[in-house]
This record gives sequence, structure tokens and C-alpha cells, in this order.
Amino acid sequence: VIAGNGIIVNIFESYSIFTIYDMVSYADGLLAKNKAESAVIKYQEILKNVSADDFPEIYVHVLINLGNAYSVLAEKKDVEMDMLLAKDMYEKAYQFLKTQNISEDYGFYLLNFGNACRVLYEISSQKGYLVRAVNLYNEAWAYCSSNESMPESGLIQYNLGLAYRELGMKNSAYSCLTEAADLFIKALDVYPLEVNPYLYAHIQFNLGNVYLLLSEEKDIYINKSKAAYEE
Repeated sequence: VIAGNGIIVNIFESYSIFTIYDMVSYADGLLAKNKAESAVIKYQEILKNVSADDFPEIYVHVLINLGNAYSVLAEKKDVEMDMLLAKDMYEKAYQFLKTQNISEDYGFYLLNFGNACRVLYEISSQKGYLVRAVNLYNEAWAYCSSNESMPESGLIQYNLGLAYRELGMKNSAYSCLTEAADLFIKALDVYPLEVNPYLYAHIQFNLGNVYLLLSEEKDIYINKSKAAYEE
């Protein structure tokens, strides 16, 4: 705005809800394209302009995806710092969702939150992180188990098996991993190669991972692991 005498003043008006939706869509697109650093900047900007009371669905969506973006960044650099930031965002979303009835993709969110805690355990060796991960995986399973054909159902049991394995609970780990294998096989019936090649390959890859771990207990699984990887 020109204020007179050649002075130009920047006046920042409050964002409209339509602007916020556009910003969220743009940030989600950045994250989907694996441009996590740019997505973080955009999500942080959105949080400064969104009221949790007025727009709870947008608020929690941004918190969760900001956590997801930090998790992606942790794969490239500053693992512990970025995973701690991811955990903080997931934790804020978790506390918020306890008081709100929001239809966010809750199963995947809890899975990602649990994975963040498990990675932090691997970095720090603090057992509390691993126990928290187990609790989150179990909560995710309670939420998703009514639809066992969903790909995340197998992922939840797979990651729960990994957590139990790291806790030294071999029987619980074996039970979860065999359950994960069954769930991935069911998911392949829902997402065959001709319907969704990418998801089909992703499920086969995870099935190979499960069988590889199970082969530590029984040799019969190693050939199944090889076949899944080849497929």
C-alpha cells in the first residue's frame, strides 16, 4: 500500500479459508513429490495462520503432515533432530485428537507415530521410546483391524513384530509377523497387479521382508521371501 511521500507499507491481511485450503493442497503436493524441506516451510506458515478452534480438521492435518515431512527429512540428514521434531508434531496431534472427533487417516497416523518412536529408540537406546511405539501400534491395530484387507493392517502387525523382536519378546514377535504375512496376502487379493501395480509391488516387498524375518525361526520361509521379492 502506498502510504504517501513515496513510502510503501506492507500490510498483511488475515488469510481467508480458501487461501488456507490452497496452501495446504500445495504443501501436500510438495510432500507427495518428496520435497520435504519446502513442505515443512509451507506447513509452518499455515500453522501460524490457522486457529485450532476455528479449523480443527485443517490444524490436525497440518500437524500430522508436518510430522511426516520431518520423518522424510530424517532419512537424509540430522536424523535424531528431525525425528524428535516429527515426534513432537505427532504428539501434538495425538493430544488434540483425543478431544476432537475428526476423521483423519488415524491408522496410518498412529503407524507413522509409532515408527518415529521406534527410530528414536534405535538412535538413543531409550527403552521408553520402544514401549511407546508398541502402545501406538496396538492402538493402530485396534482402529484398523475391522478392515484386514487394508495395506496398513499388515504394516501395523509387521512393525509391531519388529518392536516386540527388539524387546526380546520372541513369541509375540513371531505371532505378529505371521499375522502380517496373512494380512499382506489378503491385501494382494484386493490390490492385484492389474489394478494397482505400484501398491502390488509395495505389498510384495513388505511380504518379502516379513518372510525374511520369519526365516530366522523356520527355514521354510526363506524361499517364500525370495519369491515375494522377485514378484
